[in-house]
Amino acid sequence: DRTEDSPEWPGAGEFSNQLVTDHSGATFLLRINQSTNITFNPQPDFPADIVGLFTQFDNSAPFDSGYQILPRRSADFLEPSEIEESGYDLWILGFYSAAEAADPEIGGLLADPDGDQVVNLLEYALGGDPSEPSRDILPVIGEDNGFLTLTFRRVAEADDITYRVLAGGNVDGELTEIWNSAQHPLAGSGLMEETVSDTVPVAQATKRFLKLSVSRP
Repeated sequence: DRTEDSPEWPGAGEFSNQLVTDHSGATFLLRINQSTNITFNPQPDFPADIVGLFTQFDNSAPFDSGYQILPRRSADFLEPSEIEESGYDLWILGFYSAAEAADPEIGGLLADPDGDQVVNLLEYALGGDPSEPSRDILPVIGEDNGFLTLTFRRVAEADDITYRVLAGGNVDGELTEIWNSAQHPLAGSGLMEETVSDTVPVAQATKRFLKLSVSRP
């Protein structure tokens, strides 16, 4: 989108530096040069998708400013995308480019681009970073008052997934659901720690397993 304090859109034979923001709120310089009537581009209806060359014209340290988008022709101003990213689709764009996110080997739900054996869906659900290898986000088994417990992290903004805790005596056999996030909605935002207790005392079970299941429609 084009910011309110952006200069006027240039006319024929003029140029100006427009300020535009992306879906994350980052601001970029969009240089429009209409030095001849032949290349004149009228102002498009914003918000719009802009296709162009993304370059850095200020190559001095600290390399955190001086970027520009150079549209090549009027056809590079497109109608806004019909599908607005949200949930997981918006989250993955915080770590990878749109092209990378569209690659199943990088942005797929079951992809593991950082090689830490924690797939993207779990990284999303547990507040991880799919571009930095770490297993610190994984659930932890404990015990409280004679019952097994499973402690894990939940992300309030991850409202497009369901967390379930399953329990049983055989990890490879049929497990029973003992907790579901649909019945325990979060208030507020950010990360929170959830602890779920088993329904069978440890003393009454020869073997007992708790499992966290995360699913997305």
